[in-house]
Amino acid sequence: MGTLNTDSGPDFFNACVCIDNTQWCGNVEIHTLASDWYRHGHHTDEAYNNVVLHVVAKYDKDCFTEQGRLLPTLVLPFDRQVWQRYEHLMQMNDWIPCASYLKLVDKLVVNSWVEALVVERLEHKTDQWRTLFVSVENHLEEAFYIHLVRSLGTNTNAQPFEMLARATPLQMLARQRNNLLQLEAMLFGQAGMLNGARGDEYFKHLQREYAHLKAKFKLHPIEGHLWKFMRLRPVNFPTIRIAQLAVLLFHSSRLIDKILEAQTLEEYLQLFDLTTSDYWNTHYRFMKPSAFRKKHMGRDMILALLINTVVPFLFLYASHMGSQQYRDKAFRLLEQMPAEENQVVRRWRELGLQVASAMDSQGLIHLKKHYCNQKKCLSCRIGKNLVTVIGKQS
Repeated sequence: MGTLNTDSGPDFFNACVCIDNTQWCGNVEIHTLASDWYRHGHHTDEAYNNVVLHVVAKYDKDCFTEQGRLLPTLVLPFDRQVWQRYEHLMQMNDWIPCASYLKLVDKLVVNSWVEALVVERLEHKTDQWRTLFVSVENHLEEAFYIHLVRSLGTNTNAQPFEMLARATPLQMLARQRNNLLQLEAMLFGQAGMLNGARGDEYFKHLQREYAHLKAKFKLHPIEGHLWKFMRLRPVNFPTIRIAQLAVLLFHSSRLIDKILEAQTLEEYLQLFDLTTSDYWNTHYRFMKPSAFRKKHMGRDMILALLINTVVPFLFLYASHMGSQQYRDKAFRLLEQMPAEENQVVRRWRELGLQVASAMDSQGLIHLKKHYCNQKKCLSCRIGKNLVTVIGKQS
């Protein structure tokens, strides 16, 4: 037992080992050669005085701590070819280290690993949710609201959308839930988008409503300059997303209950398939008329919200309530959704992997980001299979 150390100092902290029927608690250091202890200067470093076990592949020298204590050493020899195959992977500069060998790995190994990575990814997101919970004093609906609003901003405007949500608590918006215009006024006003003396009738109406709400609730808007419009498709402009958020709040009575009760992908899609108020059918920005187009949330955007917010929420709720039911529902929803279409998914397909659902794409995105990019091949089932099993067969 012990804790892996990713910073300076011994490789493992707080380990417990039994030597000659005596239990020792301390740190563990690992080297290929015992003499590496001296080559790395550990014999003069006080940080290594608490090492209780030195694990090596080859014992070529007695090793002593800075205090002069002889280190107990465990020799774990290994197949030299395994090391050579591992070094070969580390030297590869392809998109992923094992790109040239991936087809050699049994599909069952790949598929089971991708499924395990989905769980790992959701557990990682659950940790992020718990941090969010603490920041809102464990208020379930408020945490969901902030996470949902942040997701509306995608990568480009995620931060200002979260700032908007925190500056405009859900409880405050609930007081205007039956009046769409007031919801729009509060959100656009809090977004810092209602400044200026010029504007059309709709804009001025929002200004008047917001002035009243701002004084009544002592509101403090965020800075309008934070919003980014450049290099975005007009349907993704923050103005459109805020207008869609207002409609969602207008129709979202018992939204969390509906999310927990829904059973099929179509039911989830219908929850978010809403159209903005009429003004936005002919506008993408204030005072800039455009051709008529109804501003639905859009299937791709809804799927992104389901993947990034709803599924992690279901997974977290299952943990919070101790219920397998919602954990299973999260996985079923991922299996029902099509795979995401992005550069990472396309490259996995080019390497011969089938990516049929969001379950597949989420696992593979996690694999690329947290294992392949960091060349953690020995922590990856695919990498270990290539280094050990397939290597022995060849």
